[in-house]
Amino acid sequence: MYKMIIADDEAFVRDTFKMVVNKHFPQVRVVAEAETGREAIEMASEFNPNLMIMDVKMPGINGLQAIYEIKKINSETRFIVLTAYDHFKYAREALSLSVDEYILKPARREKIIEAVSKVLKTIEELRSKKDQELELKEKLSNVLPAMESEFALSMIFGDTERINQMNYPKLLGRTFEAGYSMVLDFNIHDSKNKDIIKGLLNSKVRDFLTMFFNARVSYCIISPVFSNRVAVFFPEDMAYDIDEIGAISIDLARSLVKKIQEEFGTSPFIGVGGIHKGIDGLIESYNEANLAVSSKKQAVSCVDDIEYIKVDASYSFKLERQLCEKVRQFDKDEAIETFKELYFSINPWETQNITNKMCELMVVLARILLDFDMESTANKFFDDMEKKHLMMFDSKQEICEWCISKILQLVNYLADSKSINTEDDIIISAARFIEANYMHEITLEDVAKAVNVSPYYLSKLFKSQMSQNFIDFLTDLRVDAAKKKIPDSNMSIKEICYEVGYNDPNYFTRVFKKVTGQTPLEYRQANKSAGNEGK
Repeated sequence: MYKMIIADDEAFVRDTFKMVVNKHFPQVRVVAEAETGREAIEMASEFNPNLMIMDVKMPGINGLQAIYEIKKINSETRFIVLTAYDHFKYAREALSLSVDEYILKPARREKIIEAVSKVLKTIEELRSKKDQELELKEKLSNVLPAMESEFALSMIFGDTERINQMNYPKLLGRTFEAGYSMVLDFNIHDSKNKDIIKGLLNSKVRDFLTMFFNARVSYCIISPVFSNRVAVFFPEDMAYDIDEIGAISIDLARSLVKKIQEEFGTSPFIGVGGIHKGIDGLIESYNEANLAVSSKKQAVSCVDDIEYIKVDASYSFKLERQLCEKVRQFDKDEAIETFKELYFSINPWETQNITNKMCELMVVLARILLDFDMESTANKFFDDMEKKHLMMFDSKQEICEWCISKILQLVNYLADSKSINTEDDIIISAARFIEANYMHEITLEDVAKAVNVSPYYLSKLFKSQMSQNFIDFLTDLRVDAAKKKIPDSNMSIKEICYEVGYNDPNYFTRVFKKVTGQTPLEYRQANKSAGNEGK
């Protein structure tokens, strides 16, 4: 139902418009009439109409002045201007006020119908657009955390191919013209409060970090916890001052350390990377932050605090990903061949520089163990003692041979582990967990934890094994469950909405209609009718 106010100093004109509107537009209700511009403003303030018929020439404040004042109260009210003067001055002023239609007196019935129809169509289109924007915002608010987590994990693993394929910058609404990174290390193995920190990492840390950064920066992306670390990415625009942002990032990190100490009684190490351009630059900043935090020289370290060797462009992240895949498949021969191709593709740096690069590779390989729920083994695979061992080698050949031995050791760990599941086993277990819990609020992280793999790995498995992502799979389950309950159940649509895992009936209705082509009420009516005919 649309609300209309008619403002004209002649009662005959008001009655004429009201009669035409009542006869031809049942969806419109004339809620008030006004004889003066002042009355029109007061009525608009009281009734908040969708549409107003406004005479230009009225006693006191004229119609155009009234429109100007009413738009301050409600910018969404639409106007049809009515005047006996076919004068350019009025037309120009009406256009400046974004008036929708302009009718000359005496108004013919056909012209009134035409003008009102056009304005109602405009209102409907604007409503539809607003609803679509609201629906999009709701959808984004539901999937945005999952998208940000996947993007962060892709950044951590240097997976630019996936970032480009998924077009994360567009999905997240960010250009990533430049930016910097932080890495938090909670140093759980050296801490006296291991249980407290484990609890913090499992349940509170991301919520705490989100609140902390939301109060201090315009936007950032926080990764899931991995190996007792959390990465944070800060996009910036190109109009930045490197020195100023560098100082801000260090102050921000120090404030965070202090806040965590006050809140949880523990102190993380934080590494801060430099500011760089583009996605590749942000990955480079993450590598810098990761290297800085690994030094653990002080609570907050930046790249300038340590001797840092810039990543050489010849290093192939594609080969690194292939190596990880071969290790996951327990293919020793292919893994060694891929490693050799990776190792010898690197420019002939000094031995120390190659050692640093191989340290980073070992950290990446150790994370594979976490995907197979082998945290204890992952922590020992490349601990401080192993790192010291690697740093002692003087020749590139020794480094290469040592790395090959570690890769063979890693494959053996995986192959011998009783906790190994095939990709089919993992995805079946994940599907069963979702089927058993779809009626609750569950996330990709919840499912990954239940099947003992990382969210990043599970996300890839869903796309490769199920040909759809986690959100689509969960939505299909919930809609199928709703379809079973709607026709014969005595439950209301709102009750069914909550029963299948949604907490917003309006959002549930939109999702249901998108999947089935019908609203829940339409679906109930159609299926009840079919059942009655069968009887």
